[in-house]
Amino acid sequence: MNYSMCLISVHEFPKLLIVFVLAIVGGTCVLSRCPVPTKHYTTLGCEPSEDLNAQGCPRWFNCSTLDHRTSDKCYLYGKAYELHAHVPDNKVKSSCLALCTCQMNSRRGVAEFHCAHIDCPEFLSPHRTGCIRQYRTNDCCASRQACGAKRTNLPKCTIGSVSYYEGERMQFPDDPCLTCICTQHFNESDPLAHTKCYTNECAFELISPSVSANGSAPVYYGNRCCPWEWRPRM
Repeated sequence: MNYSMCLISVHEFPKLLIVFVLAIVGGTCVLSRCPVPTKHYTTLGCEPSEDLNAQGCPRWFNCSTLDHRTSDKCYLYGKAYELHAHVPDNKVKSSCLALCTCQMNSRRGVAEFHCAHIDCPEFLSPHRTGCIRQYRTNDCCASRQACGAKRTNLPKCTIGSVSYYEGERMQFPDDPCLTCICTQHFNESDPLAHTKCYTNECAFELISPSVSANGSAPVYYGNRCCPWEWRPRM
């Protein structure tokens, strides 16, 4: 397995030292126009500098808001949640989560989100040959499926050499954080004009809220939008 280190970024604040070492496994580190993954920064609410380097990446991120985080609150996408506060389902359903509530973990002495996991029917049954699953924007589960002649008669979208049927999720090689739903009005010369698109969110603050606080390094595999895992600093 290929393993390469792509970036070391250090940010110092009066009470906080944040060190992120990005590891890219099994592929090049590509994220839109910047060839270095930065999704963990924007997920945490860090602000990119307007000053870009030769690769088109921000020279630094302002993560000073992390210095003001407290153990009796939960944090998600740069917003603080008080104990017992609920996260709107529309903010987490694309991550297949629901009913997320900020609760105190008495064993660890810190507030954490407790969420219900969505189990879609397609998770529990094998994919049917000759069928495609169709989705709505930001939904976790397929809303329906089309098979046989019904599938064949659907409008198609094409991105590069990959074709999609109406309702399928489309991925863009140059922006792994963007997902679009194929529609009948899709125009390959202007793919974002008439498609239903949304930015993929990284739910590590919901699932593993302590990874950034303890200095773990985000690991990106291939051309993925979000860190696949976090590794403790040695």
